[in-house]
Amino acid sequence: MGDDNSASQQVSQAAFGQNIFQNGWNTGSVTGDGNTLMQGLLSFAQTYADTDQTMSNTAYISGSYNQVNQQMAGMVLMGRSNAPVNQMGSNIGQAMDPNGNQFGQSMNMKAKAGRGSKAAQYGMNEVKIGPV
Repeated sequence: MGDDNSASQQVSQAAFGQNIFQNGWNTGSVTGDGNTLMQGLLSFAQTYADTDQTMSNTAYISGSYNQVNQQMAGMVLMGRSNAPVNQMGSNIGQAMDPNGNQFGQSMNMKAKAGRGSKAAQYGMNEVKIGPV
């Protein structure tokens, strides 16, 4: 809350084993002008059994001339296993004031599994400007 502030949120997780479920969330709320919010997520899993990764960056902005950067990366290494992999990620930004706000969003998801394995990846980058 206020003007010309900077905030950084980072989640980093790594898991080795079986039946891995990783969840990571960053939620930021900025009120004021000229602020910077950086949100980052990194999830890594190495396994031979079922794996789920769910990642989310959410930013709510009230003010003008603010900057939001949202980045995430998820990686699953399954070796030769044919177990299923599910990866889901979302970067969401909402600004009430349409004046001078900047959003940067990126997402990178990778899954490597054995032959015949089922891999599902869902990704969403979304920016909403104005009252919803």
